[in-house]
Amino acid sequence: MTNPANPWPSILDRYVQEVAKDDKENHPRKTVRRYHGRDVSLWAGKVHVDDVDGWVENTRLKHYLRRWQSRNSDSLLLPTTDDIYDIMIEADEEESAEAKKPFHLDRLAQNIVRNQIQEPVVIHVRSDGKTVLWDGNRRFFATKHLMRNEAYQSARKSGQWLPAYVYEASGDPELDKQTEHKILTELNFIEKDHIPWPSYVKASEVHQSYNWLVANDNSPTQQRRAKDQVARDYGLGSARRADRWIKMFDLAQRFKSYCENERERDEVEVELKIQEKFEYFDELTKAGVWGAIRDDVDAQYEVFEWLWDGKFQAFPDVRNVPKILADPVARRQANTPDDVDAVKRAIRTVIANDPLMIKDKEAANEKIKQFAQWLDSFKREDFRQLDSDSLGSLRIILSDVTQMLSGLLGSASAEAEA
Repeated sequence: MTNPANPWPSILDRYVQEVAKDDKENHPRKTVRRYHGRDVSLWAGKVHVDDVDGWVENTRLKHYLRRWQSRNSDSLLLPTTDDIYDIMIEADEEESAEAKKPFHLDRLAQNIVRNQIQEPVVIHVRSDGKTVLWDGNRRFFATKHLMRNEAYQSARKSGQWLPAYVYEASGDPELDKQTEHKILTELNFIEKDHIPWPSYVKASEVHQSYNWLVANDNSPTQQRRAKDQVARDYGLGSARRADRWIKMFDLAQRFKSYCENERERDEVEVELKIQEKFEYFDELTKAGVWGAIRDDVDAQYEVFEWLWDGKFQAFPDVRNVPKILADPVARRQANTPDDVDAVKRAIRTVIANDPLMIKDKEAANEKIKQFAQWLDSFKREDFRQLDSDSLGSLRIILSDVTQMLSGLLGSASAEAEA
């Protein structure tokens, strides 16, 4: 809504009245910004942090919002702005690793004290007068943090004012919806100097748009067109990238279903695990890997457990999945519980058993180590389980190897003494 005495939206008027009444240079002004190929007319000015409500529909927040709703035993309960602040602060504080904090509110508050807010938040003033924060949730709540944390008391006088672009309702709800999409795409899909949405969150938006486009026509031709359009709409550069995210998200949902339904894991915990491991789904969807487990549900579940347990320590590990599954010993090793190195050990077994590597020194050493460990685990009762042919073969081989090694080790010892 607009104050009749001024042309700008009333949410911008407080700064004028309290700070810049006689300073026309700092009055709100009309500007045009370009977002994902569209020129958008906006008002540029400053708003007071208390006059803005946080964005409860923020995609990055939704996993923690579900947990909050679960605690309150109401899946439809919507938090207040103060509730959202508490949710975000708790999420940051419960993560000890700085790099893994989901919102970094305190770090951003420190940056605001040093440099102020460089990129204005984007606010939409609807036709009913209600203001909606379209973009800048972290900047907004970092400012809230600045106003509530005593460590930043000296910075509050200037910090309470948020630079903002204000978009007024056009009178056409569909146009406003398209404009919102353009702004969010430009500011969250096209990577900038702030924390972009996680790939999993981006992929979920792409996946949803793609499914809507093929809902009534799932032919190969329409699928190609839909991927081309989604790539354009979200600035992905190519349909190939859209296809990659769609496949990754599909498999991530299969993983999610397994974890929640078969393993009864917490939904929020599963969502966060997917965010953390999302790029591994790219390797898992590649033909050489997915082709080996597509029709084998048990194998899929085993691989999902390896992913959940952190047994894939690098992307190339995933490429060995077909070979691990085909080798009974390697497969058993990979399934060892509570062992993050299980897949690495299984890969070494695969290498040792590879016919192409059988004479390779590294492979031979690994194979001998494994055989020695296996044989050393045998007790008298275990040998009694073997048939006479196997025992006879083992005795001959060990006798020959013992004689050969005696000569080799004796020569090596003599050379060392010389």
